Amino acid sequence: MKLAKYFKHYDRRYFLSLARRFYLVTKNIFFKQKEHIHLFILCPPYCGSTLMNEILSQSSNVSSNNVFGTREGQKLPQVRKLLFDQGWKKGKHTDWPRIKRIWRQNWDLNKSLLLEKSPTNISRVPEILEHFRHAKFIIMVRDPIPFVDGLRRRNSSDIFSAIHFVKKAYDYQLKNMKSIPLED
Repeated sequence: MKLAKYFKHYDRRYFLSLARRFYLVTKNIFFKQKEHIHLFILCPPYCGSTLMNEILSQSSNVSSNNVFGTREGQKLPQVRKLLFDQGWKKGKHTDWPRIKRIWRQNWDLNKSLLLEKSPTNISRVPEILEHFRHAKFIIMVRDPIPFVDGLRRRNSSDIFSAIHFVKKAYDYQLKNMKSIPLED
C-alpha cells in the first residue's frame, strides 16, 4: 500500500507505454535495420491523421511510435513536456536529439518505415528536415467548413477563433508544400 502513493500520478497508459518501450528496446538490440525512412504525417488536428496512421500501421513494414489514443508521438509520456506542452509556439528550443532518442525507443527498428504523427509538426518541418535523415512527408488538409465545425464542437471555440486557427494551419501546410524537396 505504501508504494501506491508513489505511483498515484501515473496512469495506465504510462505503464503500458513503459512496457512496450522495454519490449522494443530489448528487441531492437538484436534485430534492427540499418537504414530507415522516417514518415511524418503533417496534418492539423481533427483532419484524419489518426485514421491515416491506423491504416499505414497495418503494413508489416511500418512502425508507429505511439499506438495508444490518438497515436501522436508528442503525447508519449517522455516527450509530452518537450513537444505537446510547447504547442504551436515559435522560437522555443526543441531538443530534437533527445526526442529522436525517445522515439527510437518506441519504434520497432526491425521495420523499414518509422511513422510519426503529431499535429504540431506542421510548424516544425525545417527542424525535422535538419534532424531526420531520409524524412518523407504526407501532407493532409481537410475541407475548411467541417474543420471549423470540428474545432468549435471539440474545443468550444468561437467561430472567429476557429477560422483563424484553420487559416494558420493552411498557411503552414502551404509553406510546407513549397519547402519540402520533391523526389524525382
